[in-house]
This record gives sequence, C-alpha cells and structure tokens, in this order.
Amino acid sequence: MGWLLIGGFTINQRTHQQQLMRLANPHRITQNHVVVSGDEITQRGKMITFTGWWQEGHQRIKGRISQQGHNIASDKKYTVVFDGTAQAVAAPTNEVQRDWRLEAQAQGIVNDIKIERCRFIPTSLKAGIDYVKAFRGTLIRRCRHLNEPLRWFALALLTGKLENTELTDQVRQLGMLYLFCLSGYHVFLIRWLVSRLVRILGGTPQWERWLFLGGLPLWVVIGGSSPGLVRAALMVFLTDIVYWKGRRVFNGVTSWAVVLAGNILWSPAIIFQMGVQLSYLLTLGLIIFAESHLRIFRLNMALNALGLPLILWHTFQFNLLTVPLAVIGTVVFNLIIVPVTVLGVVFPGFQGDLNAILKLIAAGISFLSTLPTIITVGRPAVIFCVGWIVSCLRWPPERWRRYVLLGSCLLIQWLVIRAPLSDEIVYFDVGQGDCSLIRNETSHTITLIDTGGRLFRSHHWQGTPEIQAVGDYLLSRGIDQIDQLILTHKDTDHIGNFPALSHRIKIRKLFVPAGMERQSRFRAEERQAMLDSTRLIPLTTHNATQLRGMTVLWPPTQGSGDNSASITVVTDFHGIKCWFSGDLGQSQERKIIQTYPTLRIDVLKCGHHGSKTATSPKLVAKTHPRLAIISVGKNNRYGHPAPATLKTLAQYRVPVFMTSHDGMVKLEWRWLNRVEFKTVVTRRRGICG
Repeated sequence: MGWLLIGGFTINQRTHQQQLMRLANPHRITQNHVVVSGDEITQRGKMITFTGWWQEGHQRIKGRISQQGHNIASDKKYTVVFDGTAQAVAAPTNEVQRDWRLEAQAQGIVNDIKIERCRFIPTSLKAGIDYVKAFRGTLIRRCRHLNEPLRWFALALLTGKLENTELTDQVRQLGMLYLFCLSGYHVFLIRWLVSRLVRILGGTPQWERWLFLGGLPLWVVIGGSSPGLVRAALMVFLTDIVYWKGRRVFNGVTSWAVVLAGNILWSPAIIFQMGVQLSYLLTLGLIIFAESHLRIFRLNMALNALGLPLILWHTFQFNLLTVPLAVIGTVVFNLIIVPVTVLGVVFPGFQGDLNAILKLIAAGISFLSTLPTIITVGRPAVIFCVGWIVSCLRWPPERWRRYVLLGSCLLIQWLVIRAPLSDEIVYFDVGQGDCSLIRNETSHTITLIDTGGRLFRSHHWQGTPEIQAVGDYLLSRGIDQIDQLILTHKDTDHIGNFPALSHRIKIRKLFVPAGMERQSRFRAEERQAMLDSTRLIPLTTHNATQLRGMTVLWPPTQGSGDNSASITVVTDFHGIKCWFSGDLGQSQERKIIQTYPTLRIDVLKCGHHGSKTATSPKLVAKTHPRLAIISVGKNNRYGHPAPATLKTLAQYRVPVFMTSHDGMVKLEWRWLNRVEFKTVVTRRRGICG
C-alpha cells in the first residue's frame, strides 16, 4: 500500500509538468524537426501518422500529413523537416467520448502537429535501441507483405501492431482481444518456451534465467512496448532478480504494487486506459486466486467475473461466449495460432497452406461474432464497480453462491440504467454535421435525428470518430435499439454515418423525406447499412402519424431529398417545444409559419449549421425561441455560423450554444418537473423554461 501511495502522490506533479508543455493556442511553425523511427510511422493511403521527438519543442509529439510521394522504410530512422501547425491534443467534447488526450498523455504526448509540407531525411543509427527498433521495422515490413489473415496475426503477435480492421472488431466483440495484445500471458508463454529450449540443450536453471532476463528487454521493444507488456516484463524481471540474489524480498502482491507504483511514477495517465486497468486487476486476481488452486474453467470464471465491471465501464457490453471461449481459445491459441503464425513468417514456402488454417480460424471468429450473444448493460455506477471488485477479491472464488449474488446485483444495475427516471434531448458535437437524440421514457421511445458524417471517411464498419462517440453514448445509457431514426435529407454531413451506426445499434424504423429513398446517394448508404428488420418509411406531412411523439411540419409533398425537402419536426419535451429542421431554407421556414400561425418554439435548432440560408428573422420573430443551438464544426471552411444568423439571434436576445465551442448540449427533465440544460465543454447550466 505504501508503494501505491508513493505513486499516487506523483500524479499531480507529473500532470502539472505536462500541462506546462501543452500549447494553449495553435502555433504556426516552419522548418522544425522531428526525429522518428520507421517503426513508429503508419501509412494508410495518403495519410501518414508518426510519433517522435520534436527537437525545437523538446517533447514527444504526434504528427500527421495527407500527402503522397514519400518512400518510407520501416527499418530506418528519419529526421522530418516540416512546416505546419502545432496544437494541443483535443479533449473530448461529448459525454463518454473516447479521451484521446489521456491516451496521448500516457505516451508522454500533449501536442500534435498538422503538417502541410515535409521531407523525410534518413539519418544514421547510433544507439543500441536504434538497431533494435530497426529490426522491429524490418519485421513489420515483412509481415505487411503477407496475405490476410496471416498478415493480421503476424503483426499482432510478433510486433504488437493491432491493425484497425474488421477482424479486430470481431475479436473484440468476443472478448478475446487480450490473446492478441502482447501482455503478461505472452511473457509467460515466452518464459515457458525458453525453459523448454534450455532443458533440451542441457542447460542449467541459471542459464535459463540469464537468457530470459537478457532477452526480455529486447522482446519488449520488438513487441511495441505496450503498457501490458511492460507491466508483465517488469514483474517477471523483479521477481527473477530478487530470487537470483537468493533473497525473498517481494511476494506476489508486493511485486504487483511496486510495478504499479513505478508505472504511475513514469506515466500517471496510463492508469486510465482500459487495457492497463484490466492488466493490473487480472494479475492481482491471479496472485490472490492462486491460493485456491482452481481448475482452469473456474479460474476463467473468477477472472472474467473480476474484470466484468471494468469491461462494462469502458465498453458497456459483455459477450456470453467470453467464458467458454477463454478456455477453448487459449488451447487453440497455444497449439495452432502461435506456431502457425511463426512458421508462416519464417518459412515463406509454406505460407499458402498455413494461411489456409488461419483463414478457417478467422472464419470461425467471424461466425461467432454474428451470434446474438452480446448483452448491453450500459455504464454502471462507480460504487457498483468498486463493490463488485472488492467482493470478487474477498470472497472465495470456488463458492457458487457468490455468482448468484453478483448476478442479482448486475440485474438490478441493468434495470436502473435501462429505465432511468429522467428524459433527455442530446445535441451531439459531430463536427460539421448534425445528430440529435430524443429519449422519452414516458412513451418508451428512442428517436435519433441524423447521424453526422464526413465527405471522406474510412470503412463503413468504423465510421468517423464522431459516430463512435454517438454510439458509445447510446450504449452507455443501455440503448442498443433506436425506435425511430430520422434522416432529414440526403447530404453526407447528415446521413454519412448512418451505415456505421446501424452495425452497432439496431434500427426499428427509418424515416426519410419522401422521394429520397430512390436517390442514388441514399441507396449507396443503404447498401452498406445493416437493416435486416428495419422498416423504411418515406415521410411527408400526410403520413405524419407514423412518427411517434412529434409534429411533422415539412415536407408537404414528395421531393428529391435535398435541403428544401428536409424533414422538419417539433417535439413537446415536457412543455418545452423543440424544433429540428435539417438544412431547410428560409423560404420553406416562411411557408411553415404561414401554415402554422400559432407555432411556438422554445429551443431552436438552427437550420443548415447557422448558415445565412436558414433561420430567417421572420421565424425567430414569430416563434420567440428562448434558446438557440447551432451544430457546427470548429474552424470549418464554410464560415458557419454566418454573421447574419448570429445578428438575427442577438437582435431578438436569443442565447446561443454552438457545439464547436460548447461541445455536447443536453436538455434533461428530472423529478422536479423542470427542464435543465447543460454543456460538456463550457459547463454552462441553467433552467430552460
């Protein structure tokens, strides 16, 4: 405990040092230099990203450039001479959003560089670590020339590079990612292989210890130096050194605490990562459960139960197949995957036959990931997580009664998350796009209006980081099904993320403006989406009753799904009238006012991201909104919101929230029968109504 306290006291100091290095505002820089190893450079199409040492800034930094024509070798070392803009790593702007700033801090990075022009100049290898990283780069290059899925397995198991592919998502869904992220399990596997090799050669235990301790640091560097791998290596190294000296100074728990304290001393932010938390927690569980001499199935049960609250906290779901696969998967991993992968890399002539074996395994993983075995719970309360972990560590794992009690507690927590005593409207920050959630527990209806999107994006199963934030928020609230998805019109910044969302969240009804369902742009998005049981409904004001809990104001007739045909609705949120209009223009707004002369709006979602083409003065003057919200991207190239729009809102004294400045905006109704608003970034709060 003393070691943990020592580590804890250093967090504020190390965090303060990193805060001093963080740039308050973007800085334009020219002819600066970053020294980077080839194995830390990733190239996907035109996009190149790397981490290295910024010489002028005296710190590690992450750089990115979209440029072709660079011939980069992963086994070389480079000095990157560049012009660009340096800025602090962005903080999350939505609740539950993945915090890239914390992940960068764990690597000692607080700023990144958007590079405009650069030159990669090869430099000579000097230190011993340079040669080790050059060997790793050579191994990475060799693995990248392999065919799939051998390429994926080789990169993950031999170099620690886990590529963001569909296979990665499938393994993650099954809860088996720990097998392919180099960590403690692999350290002990290597230890066993070294032991067997020394015995075959007739060596002594002392030879085994010297060979293992001498090669372990090299393997950590070649394996990518992930936190889990470093943690496991330090624990084994510490235990072996103490034993080698003939003294038993540290027991298992003390060694665990010393390594944890050292990790916190070195990088405080690293402790907030899910992989690191699970690595330390499960290692502690193994140390404590070792006294019970459990059989393999019960040990896996105990470890999965111990790690469950952390998994729910970070991913909001768990898979019923995880426990049986933990037993079967370990056997398949040891006896088939590891030897086949190594042989496939070492002996090119056998790659075809060996890759066929891995294709069968990948096909099995793909099939299992499609089974309906994922349970969405949501993000549990902190007190639940702490109580669960303490109970698992304190109670004997061989007693089945504890699993019954823990299961009952989990069921209660699931009910609390799935049936909250509050309603909400959420305006997500999705950059230069639109996405809003309306959760009404009174009518048991979940409605999502638009999904955001970018003109250029990655594969449909990934979407953009913004839709990842939307999906994470929904799952954290226990929402794994959307009752009504409204796509207001066909622009990509409103519907581009719809296919990616459909692969994570089930959609019951999909509403589009009538006529848009025949447009080629929408049909292309529809083909990529997962809509097995989804009902598609073309919408006008004439069939508005099919949309629950909302008044449909536009379109009156069939159109082509362009801005002028944007679905426009008003919903009554506990007495607060909220307006949503996509990219509807001012002329259509005026027609709505003529058709509905008594229309009242309390919360105005400004159309077309605050463009001058929407939010007409007549609409604002006639409806008297109390609050205006503009969903807009920071420093966007369109100049949104337009000065004319802001002038109109200021003229009628309407307070304005912009997602580019305030981040996510939420309206919440609770027991006191009042609607409150709050923002994530600027932390503004107040009563709406």
